[in-house]
Amino acid sequence: MHRTRYNPPAAWKPEIAATEDARKPWSGLDRGLVWGEVHDENAFSLGGVAGHAGVFSCGWDLAVLARTLLNGGAYGRARILERESVELMFTDFNTAFPGDEHGLGFELYQHWYMGAMATPRTAGHTGFTGAVLRQQRAPAGGPAGGRCADRCGGLGTVGRLGGVSGRASVVR
Repeated sequence: MHRTRYNPPAAWKPEIAATEDARKPWSGLDRGLVWGEVHDENAFSLGGVAGHAGVFSCGWDLAVLARTLLNGGAYGRARILERESVELMFTDFNTAFPGDEHGLGFELYQHWYMGAMATPRTAGHTGFTGAVLRQQRAPAGGPAGGRCADRCGGLGTVGRLGGVSGRASVVR
């Protein structure tokens, strides 16, 4: 994942969509056209690095992340995350608030953007500016699928994710 980071270099700017016209009177901060820097004002005030916002990536790197998670934390021959860590991402820790399920780093079972076929094993994350990653984990040995999207273009489909049957789509 060589194209994923906070505070992307200026050379990446032509490949990054502008996210906001942050001039007064529309914005409390007069930031001008927000392009190639974090959109979220709180993350911006923290220098562009925050746990909740500010990561820039590309479709390929999101597909690598999706494949790693669908493979239980492994990518190719490399173990990136422990299986138990991946399982925690797909475990609801917000049980006191039914309908607002959350694992570590992901929302779970949110039909409003995951679709009608979402299950309690469907995890995803939306970016405020339009990026979406959605995955469905199946019980061991079952089919799984993933979708990476950002609302800017056409759709491509891949039939297998690193030995796990499923679907990955990238919208550019």
